[in-house]
Amino acid sequence: MWPLVIVISMASAIGCLLLAGQGSREPAQQQVVGEDLALNMAVYRTLVVEYARAHPTFTGSVGHGVLPEPSWYRRSSTWKNQVRGDGTIVIYGAPAATAGLTTQIAELSSYSINAGEARVPSSGGTATLWTPRFGDTGLQLPGVPAGATVWIGRL
Repeated sequence: MWPLVIVISMASAIGCLLLAGQGSREPAQQQVVGEDLALNMAVYRTLVVEYARAHPTFTGSVGHGVLPEPSWYRRSSTWKNQVRGDGTIVIYGAPAATAGLTTQIAELSSYSINAGEARVPSSGGTATLWTPRFGDTGLQLPGVPAGATVWIGRL
């Protein structure tokens, strides 16, 4: 058993040394950060949807202090939500904080029509949900800033 542990340790050390000379890993690190942020948004979305289901007459923005966050979860401060009277739940983040996150959210949602980015049409007006697979869905997003990553939930 001990010889196996020693061999694995040595192979790991050699691998680390070889990878250390490979130059900058910035794009890979950005990918990991994007994936972590996407997963963080997914957990937040689940918490807001569960809250809205437990309080079916609620509309507006669910305050962060009332969400039953698990002890292991550290919510990103960028997330915001809107619970609408028609059962639509809009989860979004500030555009600057979520730049490039749309791709990760789309992948995480299996390219759902409910996951994308708020875009203002060329004719102006209210932002609508744009998804990588379906383009402009026509779903209006009042109050959501253009460029924000958006993930819709439904009751």
